[in-house]
Amino acid sequence: MSTTRTDNMRRRRERILDEARKMIASGGFEALKFRELAQRSKVTAPTIYNLVGNKEELLKVLTLGTLENYETLLARQMPCPAADLPVLMAETFRHMILQEGESFRATALANEKLEAQKEKPGEFGFRRAQVRNIIKRLFDQSAAEGLLREEVDHALLVEQAVVIQQVAVRDWAHRLISMPAFYRRSLGGLYTTLAADAVDDYRAQLFEKLRAL
Repeated sequence: MSTTRTDNMRRRRERILDEARKMIASGGFEALKFRELAQRSKVTAPTIYNLVGNKEELLKVLTLGTLENYETLLARQMPCPAADLPVLMAETFRHMILQEGESFRATALANEKLEAQKEKPGEFGFRRAQVRNIIKRLFDQSAAEGLLREEVDHALLVEQAVVIQQVAVRDWAHRLISMPAFYRRSLGGLYTTLAADAVDDYRAQLFEKLRAL
C-alpha cells in the first residue's frame, strides 16, 4: 500500500472519529447515526465500517484512544515518587479533560454506553484494563517504596479505585459535578484506597491530604 494512500486512510479515519466525538458530545449516543456521520466526514458509510468498524467498535476506539493519550501524557512526566504520584495522575487527567473539552465528554459518554453492555460475554475486559493497569502501577510503586503494609489485597483496592474514577467521570460527563469537584473526587479516591493499606506515617499524611481537599 502506497504511503499516500495510507496517509489518506489515516486522515479519513481521524476525521470520522472527530465527527463522531462531536455528534456524541452534542446529542449523546443516540445522536450517532452512521448516515449522518458519513455525510459530516465526507466519506461513505462502507468506508466507516472499513476504517473503524461498527458502532460498538467505534465507541471502543474512542475510549481506548483517550486512555492511550492519558498514558502518554503521564509517561512524559515520569519517574515520580510514589507519594506524589496521585496528584500527578489527577492533575494529568484534569489537564487532558480541559484540553479535549467536549471531545472528552463524548468519549466518557461512549464508554458509559459500552459499560452498559457488559453482560455480553467476552466484551468487558478492555474497558477497565488500561485504567486498572495505571492504578495498579501506583500501588506497585507505593509498595516498592515501603509506603504500604501489603496486608490488604491490592487487586481489591485497585478495583475500588477504578470504580471511583469511573463514577467521577460519569458524573462530570453528565454535568452533575463541576471540574473542581471531579478533581477532588478523583484524587480523593486514590488517597482513600491507598490509606486502606498504608503504613502509619503515610496513612496520616493521606488523611491530612484528604482533609485538605
